[in-house]
Amino acid sequence: MLWIRADAPTGIPNHFSIRDGFRDEAEKSHEARNWALFGKFQTSPYDDFQFWRMQSPVWVYPLALYFRILGAGYLQLRLFSVFCSVLGLFFLSWWAYQRWGPAASALVLTGLGLNYYFLVYSRIGLIEGMMNAWMAIAVYCFILSRERRWYFLIASLLYLGSVFSKQSTLFFMPAFLGLAAYLIWLSRKDGFKNHLPVLIGLVLVLGLVAYAISNPEYRMRTLYNVRHGLQYHRSLSPLLMRFDPGFTLQNIFSSFAPGMLWRGLIQLHFALTVLGVVEIALIGWMLLKKRGLDFELVLILAWFILARLSAVISPHRVVRFYLAEFYPLALLSAALIGRTDWKKGRKILVAVALCLELGGSGYYYWDWMAHRQYQLYDNALKLARILEGKPAVMIGEWAGPFTMESRAVYYYVKRGFNESPVQLANFRINYLLETIEPADAEVSVGPYRKFFPAKYLDRRELWEFRLYRNRIKLYQVPR
Repeated sequence: MLWIRADAPTGIPNHFSIRDGFRDEAEKSHEARNWALFGKFQTSPYDDFQFWRMQSPVWVYPLALYFRILGAGYLQLRLFSVFCSVLGLFFLSWWAYQRWGPAASALVLTGLGLNYYFLVYSRIGLIEGMMNAWMAIAVYCFILSRERRWYFLIASLLYLGSVFSKQSTLFFMPAFLGLAAYLIWLSRKDGFKNHLPVLIGLVLVLGLVAYAISNPEYRMRTLYNVRHGLQYHRSLSPLLMRFDPGFTLQNIFSSFAPGMLWRGLIQLHFALTVLGVVEIALIGWMLLKKRGLDFELVLILAWFILARLSAVISPHRVVRFYLAEFYPLALLSAALIGRTDWKKGRKILVAVALCLELGGSGYYYWDWMAHRQYQLYDNALKLARILEGKPAVMIGEWAGPFTMESRAVYYYVKRGFNESPVQLANFRINYLLETIEPADAEVSVGPYRKFFPAKYLDRRELWEFRLYRNRIKLYQVPR
C-alpha cells in the first residue's frame, strides 16, 4: 500500500522479465477505462483490440464500475488489485488457521505475505490477484464437497469466476473433472439425488466454457493466447498455429535444470519451497506405503502440480505465470507445520520461514522502495497537463501507460491488432507517442508511418519524455 504510485522495479533477482509491470496495467484495464471515461467499451467500431471484455468479464465489468465511481488512474487500478490479492492472502491464512492452527496461519502470512515477488505483483494492476483469489476459494469449497455435495455446485460457480477472470485457470480442469468423477463414484449407491449438485456443477462449467469457445471471437482470442503462451509459430490453419509438442516438452524438461530450479522455483519462494517440498515428499511416501491419504492435501497437491505445469510449459519467463503456484505451495507448507506435534517446533519453523523471507526478500524490497521511481506516473501526469482541455486520440507503444491519468482516447496498434489503413484512418488520430530509443519497430507508430507518410512528415513535436532508457516523443499530427 505504501508508495503505491511508484514504478515496479526495473529488474528482479531471478532475472525474469518485468516488462509486464510497466506495459500491461493499461492494456488489462483498457476497456474498463473506456467505459468509465467515455461511456462505451469500444470507442470506435474499427477498434479490434477488444481483448479482455469477452474473455475476462469478471475482471472488466467490476473494474469498469469501480472506475466510474472512483475514477480511472494508477492509484485506483492498483488499489483494486491490492484488494484482490489481500483477499486471497487472508483467505489462505484463515484456511490454514482453521485447518492446522495459528502457527500454520502465521506461516502463510509470513511465507506468502512477505514474499518479494508476491508483493511486487500484488501492487501491479494485473488480473492475477483476482484470478487466484477466486481459485483459492473455489478449491476450498471443492474440498468441502466431499462431505456436503452442494459445495461442489458453489465451488463450480467460484471456479467459473476464476476462469472468466482469466483463462489461465483452465489448467485446473483435469482436477475438476477428476474430482467430479470421484464424487459420483463415492455416492454411486446413494441414488440420483446425491449426484445432482455434482452434475449441475459439471454442466455449468463445461457448458459455459463450451458456449464461450463456440463463439468465433472468443475462440480466436483463446487460440491467440495459447499460441502466444506456448510461443508456437503462426499458421493459416483453423487453429492459427503449428503445434510443436517437442518444443513444449523441452520447456518442461528444462524447468528441472539446476539453473531453472533455482530461478523458477527456489528463488521465487524460498521458504515455501523448502517446507512445501518436504510436505510433498511425505505425501508421496504415504502414497507408496498405501497409507490413508488426506483428501484435502491430495487436491491441494493437484492444484500445485497443474499450476506449476501451466507455468513451465511456456518459454516466457515472467513471474505472473508462476503466481498461481504460490497459493497451493503456501498451503502445503502450512500442512507441514500442522504435522509437527512439538509445539515449540512449530514456532521454530515459522521463525525460520520468517528469517528466510526477510533475508531473501527484505533487502530487495528495501532497495526497491529506498530507490523508488515515479517515472511512469509522472510522465502520465505530464501528458495529462499537455493535453488538458484538448480532444486527443493517440497511438504509440507507450500510449496506454501514459494516458492513464488523462482523458485521452488511445488505441492499441500492435501485431495483429488495428494495423490496417482503414482502421487507422477511421480512428482520426491526432497525436503520436513515438519511441525514439530504442527505435519503434514496425509496430505501434510503424503502420501509421507506412500508410500515412505525408501526415507523418507533417508532425509537430510537442514534448520529449524519458522513461528509464526510453526516449519517447509526443507529436501532433493533422487528422
